Amino acid sequence: MKHFLFIFLMVFSCQIAVIAQENEEKKEVESVKPTDNVEIIRKVYALDIEGKIYKNVTVKIKSLSPEVWVSDHYRVKVLVTDSIGKKIYKKTFKDSYLYIFSKGQIQVGKPHFNMIVIDKPLLGESFMGIIREKEGVF
Repeated sequence: MKHFLFIFLMVFSCQIAVIAQENEEKKEVESVKPTDNVEIIRKVYALDIEGKIYKNVTVKIKSLSPEVWVSDHYRVKVLVTDSIGKKIYKKTFKDSYLYIFSKGQIQVGKPHFNMIVIDKPLLGESFMGIIREKEGVF
């Protein structure tokens, strides 16, 4: 029951943030350009990877721009490790972009299709995240 409630709250809070990033003063939807050649490390309290929940993990996201000789695709590398440094999840997303919003939310995916969302809940200081490769995060 705890897991169901936790997943429900996490998905609900992520849906609110993914649908639109609004500025409360102007009531405008925030839009950002993809960020490249950046590495972000976040300590995440709870991360849902394809339905399985991991607690107290570190998420390392590295955005790479196309290289002339190696690849002509944008790529985002994601590495998730637990508290002792054991790799839990490692994936390179091709033709994907990294978006960083002013309120701290991080999204990885293609335009209008997010595969990873890391955000702070409305009431709390710890980051929470969700990874869905095939069906996306809505």
